[in-house]
Amino acid sequence: MNDAPIEQLLRNRRGPRERGYVAIRLPASRAEAAAQLATRRGGWLATMGPIAAWAAVAAVAVALVLSVAALTRGPSTNVGDGGTPTPTPTSSPNGGSSAGATPSAGAGLPACQLKDFAWASDPWGGAAGSRGTNVVFRAVDSIQPCAIDSRPSLALRDATGALVESAGGGVAPRVEVGPGSVLEIGIAWSNWCGSQPAQPLGLTLTLAGDPTALPLVPPGGQQIPVPPCSGPQQPSALSVTTFQPSTRPPPQG
Repeated sequence: MNDAPIEQLLRNRRGPRERGYVAIRLPASRAEAAAQLATRRGGWLATMGPIAAWAAVAAVAVALVLSVAALTRGPSTNVGDGGTPTPTPTSSPNGGSSAGATPSAGAGLPACQLKDFAWASDPWGGAAGSRGTNVVFRAVDSIQPCAIDSRPSLALRDATGALVESAGGGVAPRVEVGPGSVLEIGIAWSNWCGSQPAQPLGLTLTLAGDPTALPLVPPGGQQIPVPPCSGPQQPSALSVTTFQPSTRPPPQG
């Protein structure tokens, strides 16, 4: 609140001990006080020149317009350095921010099928008590874009069809595949301390959602070797890696 008009009014009044003091009766009601105030304001304007009076009225009108504009103006928009409105991030259903968000690349691709690949296996070798191989896959040119998002499953069986070891399965990092894509997996088998399984061993690979069982036959008529016993108290272990992009020469077919 601005007290300057009140202080000015008090300074202009004569006190009861000053010469020329005239007592003024206080108004008895609010209506009487309003009438006295209107009379004093009229007298104040009358003492001013026409131009000054109109200037005062105009100043009061401008102040009222500015006050109303300030009250009715809506909230301001955040503007970045480039002068464009800055978007306000909103929460997405997964808890992230939706500002500038785009759908994940490759979302909605169907699962790849083994029939869409040509493959080639390396000869089995041995190192540090294990036996293993690498298998390279190439997507055929007619394949439709697809994705592999699970680890391949392996089943190792003896000549009678009895299961010797199994491995793989489960969710894995998503790999998108298109025509000509080359992928690679690694297979290892270690610590066999039981009786020798009936040869020849057979190894098959399957993918989630695909009933096809792909026989991974070693090249050149090689048989799958049985690893040595490295620890009688330890179980045998068959393992397979996830599909990885490969720079190796692609198999034909």
